[in-house]
Amino acid sequence: MTRATIRAGGRVAAREQPRAHPRHSLRQNALAMVIGQTITWTLTAITLALLPRYLGPAYMGALGISLSFSGLGTTVAGVGMATLVTREIARDRAAGRELLATATWLHLGFGFVAALVSIAIGLALGYAPMTQWAIAANGIAIPFNLLTLLGFAALQGAEVMRYQALYDALNKLLFLAGTALVIAFDLGFGAYLGLSILSAVFVALPAMILMRRVLPFRPFSFSPAKARHLIVASLPFSTASIFVIVYLAVDTLLLSLLSGETAVGIYTAPSRIFGTLLFAPTIVTTVVFPRMAASSRAAPDQLRKLASTTLQLVIGVTLPVTILTLGVGDEGLVWLVGHGFADSGPVVLVLALSLVPTSVNMVAHRILIAVDRQRVWTIVIMAALAVKVALGLALIPLFARWFGNAALGAATSLLAVEAAMMLAAAYFMPRGILDRAACRLYSRLAGAAIIAGAAMFATRPLGFIVIGAAGALAYAAVALLLHAYDVRRLLSGVRWASGREALPALPSIPAAVVPLVFAPQRLKGIRPAGTRRAG
Repeated sequence: MTRATIRAGGRVAAREQPRAHPRHSLRQNALAMVIGQTITWTLTAITLALLPRYLGPAYMGALGISLSFSGLGTTVAGVGMATLVTREIARDRAAGRELLATATWLHLGFGFVAALVSIAIGLALGYAPMTQWAIAANGIAIPFNLLTLLGFAALQGAEVMRYQALYDALNKLLFLAGTALVIAFDLGFGAYLGLSILSAVFVALPAMILMRRVLPFRPFSFSPAKARHLIVASLPFSTASIFVIVYLAVDTLLLSLLSGETAVGIYTAPSRIFGTLLFAPTIVTTVVFPRMAASSRAAPDQLRKLASTTLQLVIGVTLPVTILTLGVGDEGLVWLVGHGFADSGPVVLVLALSLVPTSVNMVAHRILIAVDRQRVWTIVIMAALAVKVALGLALIPLFARWFGNAALGAATSLLAVEAAMMLAAAYFMPRGILDRAACRLYSRLAGAAIIAGAAMFATRPLGFIVIGAAGALAYAAVALLLHAYDVRRLLSGVRWASGREALPALPSIPAAVVPLVFAPQRLKGIRPAGTRRAG
């Protein structure tokens, strides 16, 4: 414990303060997230190879519907507090820490209410019994999901993220082991739902313990004044989050109402793969958002440079992932999840085309929150939701009639809306992020993607493994020839990741941004974590 002294009535009184847990550097956080996500991605891929084969499209549809309900319930009950907590702790750790106890109790109480409402709505809509049981099971998990969300949001704000990556990977490993047991002993869909509840509890408890260890607070205290502040200050985040989750879930809900559980099952497997392939924006925004929030007021020029670097990195990673996914395509998906999901193959191809615009939109959302312009993105999401519902109502029955694949209509509406949102994101992001140098880089990457697409088309008769390899090699070769990437800088990046040297500036990014991105406490004007003065 450290001692802080305060003067009261001429006397020097000492009081004990909890020792602040040090921030991890961006290198540590980035490496932890990359390693954790790599393990998680691998385990998720194995789970996807096992579970759809065992459950089949109808039960996968029931699972997809229940996850949409629980996701919406979790978001509404969370009222955006997790994002607010991340930002407040990033800006002032001591002040943000004072909100945690009240936020914990609010999350727990709202979570139980959301669970009951979610189950009641599922019953009222008259779904099949298997779907109602799935909604109930995932509804029970909502309070635990909220506690996990808050705990990891606090760790993100404190820039201590290795624990999140560790526990996420460990949970996925145990979940995979449990899934394998359910399948091996043919325990049925009910046992799998019970496993889902246990998984939610297993992650929530360590998240709470870690949050209290890194950011010590009194867990049994509750302040009505802080509760009012949290709810009011979270409303802009809450509105955006609710519209985002409704936007994400509306495909599944429309499919369930227009085409039934089997169509949802055809859509669920590709959409889960789609979510996994968004690892680049997930990792990068998780690591960088606290630093962007901290620099938004004290160093706006540095924020723009950091945001530009983030966007270039995300696009630079997601574009080759898109190409590889298109190369593997529907044949690779059927090989992964089984011939019962043959109609899911075209859905994967359309969702793969959505990866880049969705990644850009995820980064833009975080940038606008960092600069306190989240209301702008809320308006964009509201408009996108309205358009997506209209397109879904038109395209889902149309594609079911023309191609016998309602899920393909949902995927097409997603692609169209995400592309339009990307244009809106380019317009609303702060100036200087999409400068000429960045646009030249994106043009070179697009050229490499076109050549890679031609190479994959030329090798179509040779099988999905050869197609994917041809696309990846063609993309890498053309990107290097066009100087989109620089071999020396890529090698320097590897050496930076291993801790042997500082990372040089990216091709179109001024060198001044490097100390901000890759050195944890060099940003002037930002108070170091845990150094709030008493007085």
